[in-house]
Amino acid sequence: MQITTRLLGEHLGVSICAYADMEQDQDHFTIRGDWSAPGSPSIRGYYSLADFGRLAVTNLSANKPLIINNNLEEIAPEEAKTFQDIGITATICMPLVKQGRLTALMAIHDKQRRVWSQRELSLLTEVTERSWAHIERVRSEQAARASEERLRLATDAAAIGTWDYDPISGVLRWDDRCKALFGLPPDAEVTYESAFLAGLHPEDRARADEAVRQSLAPGTPSRYDIEYRTIGLRDGKERWIAATGEALFQSGRAIRFIGTVVDVTARKRVEHQLQLMNATAAAVAAELDVERIVQTVTDAGVVLSGAQFGAFFYNVIDDKGDSYVLYALSGAPRSAFENFPMPRNTAVFEPTFRGTSVVRSDDILTDPRYGKNWPRKGMPEGHLPVRSYLAVPVVSRSGEVLGGLFLGHSETGVFAEQQEAALLGLAGHAATAIDNSRLFKALQTLNGTLEQRVKDEVAEVYGFVRQSGGSVKIYSERGVGTTLKIYLPRSHHGVLDSQIEVVAGEHPGCADEIIMVVEDEDRVRLTAAEALRELGYSVLEMQGPREALVAVERGQVPSLLFTDVVMPEMSGRELVDQVKTMHPSLKVLYTTGYTRNAIVHNGTLDFGTELLTKPYTIDELAEKVRKVLDRK
Repeated sequence: MQITTRLLGEHLGVSICAYADMEQDQDHFTIRGDWSAPGSPSIRGYYSLADFGRLAVTNLSANKPLIINNNLEEIAPEEAKTFQDIGITATICMPLVKQGRLTALMAIHDKQRRVWSQRELSLLTEVTERSWAHIERVRSEQAARASEERLRLATDAAAIGTWDYDPISGVLRWDDRCKALFGLPPDAEVTYESAFLAGLHPEDRARADEAVRQSLAPGTPSRYDIEYRTIGLRDGKERWIAATGEALFQSGRAIRFIGTVVDVTARKRVEHQLQLMNATAAAVAAELDVERIVQTVTDAGVVLSGAQFGAFFYNVIDDKGDSYVLYALSGAPRSAFENFPMPRNTAVFEPTFRGTSVVRSDDILTDPRYGKNWPRKGMPEGHLPVRSYLAVPVVSRSGEVLGGLFLGHSETGVFAEQQEAALLGLAGHAATAIDNSRLFKALQTLNGTLEQRVKDEVAEVYGFVRQSGGSVKIYSERGVGTTLKIYLPRSHHGVLDSQIEVVAGEHPGCADEIIMVVEDEDRVRLTAAEALRELGYSVLEMQGPREALVAVERGQVPSLLFTDVVMPEMSGRELVDQVKTMHPSLKVLYTTGYTRNAIVHNGTLDFGTELLTKPYTIDELAEKVRKVLDRK
């Protein structure tokens, strides 16, 4: 920059030519290179853009040049002073904005008043762009060399592959590790289309290609950070790859694209297993049907383990220990087992059905426990091919062995500790779900037994009441429960008659006092009316509210209206409201099988209303009626 500023300054005959880098805050900047004519001071240093005035901030931030012919005349005195203090009267300051940010400045200054020409402005613009490109190229080269060294050290320490792509020439370079992740040998030739795009999984190809294009796009470069699947071009294996990279730009054009790749297949497998395990746990926890529980678990077991097929055998071991039931199958048709007997308590199966241990074999045909049982001494002809074998017992909280999960594969060495751990977790979820299902069914059975017992006992009581000439009424209140009230005919023998005489003496009635009894339940109405007559009152019996209204309208006005609250035609409250339009001073006593709190809280009756709760004694009836009649 020293040469550039000198040549430009001398060519234009200015006093000072300088180049500055902007800080991140978009205000402070550092003049790193400058040239000054004889008699003019160097202005290298650290400055604040705001100190040079509002015009400088507005224009430069908007990517517009700051052009001042004479700062003493064109800007405020305090702003001109900042220029004058460093020996500047006239100036052109050219901004360089990259990605929406003010990045650098290049300026020419004169200590005398000067009218700048369009030629001088154009020349400064071109020099600014070229200077920036040169600086960025130098920085990019330095960064590339440092990055290459870091990559070399990183790839030596870990199994990381590297790639280097020239978007201009189209040349693609992969190291041996990168080639291996695409299923290629070290000597394979690679290109962007024939190796990279061709080796991507079809479902990921368009997404990965677009990510590369975005990273190389001018003006809006983005960090290349992506995960995708490859299908080996030579070996056909599917792998998960995590790739990161960075594009290097020159003059707004990508000139190099470098990065790394790493195999993340194992991590992806674990993530998928965790997701499947959580989904399976949630599914079986919400399920109460055993058949659906074990089918869900078996399907998940095949996916989690990578098995070709799997089965859940329910444990129903008899005294001989040789009876198991196939409950669920996944990955193979049920017909595959139709021609073979169920597994017996052999050396291979015993640890699972006894719940003593997990059985995992890389090759069951070489397992010392295999082939010991007569008559087949191994797998029968036509059996599903099994080499890799994994069996996990399913044990309830009580310690009961419920059954086992059995997984198989025709290739050897398929199941490892990771699959075993996943199946153990799955077996735990299955055991809990089966236990819950059993508990639910037991509760259903118990509830059914209790419900039938209650029905039988209620029927027995109801039969007795009906045979005795009585009745049963049911009252149900939310938050309180259900009450059965039994009404039996009053006995006219022995001590009851003497009790009525005593009550009548304490709360005597008068034949001139007429009580109208309104009750839709016949036996309750007859009982109340008879008791009131024996107490000395005259009684009018009404089977319902409408009959009572008709009687009142015809002139049968009682001294006291004794009415039930809840009746089919209308409520006791509605009856009283209509009667009192004709006889406002009529005295009223309500009766109901519901509690006072329920009746008042629900708004059926007003607070303070006279109420006699069923069932009531003759003494309670006599006392309440007398109390209401005597009230003035």
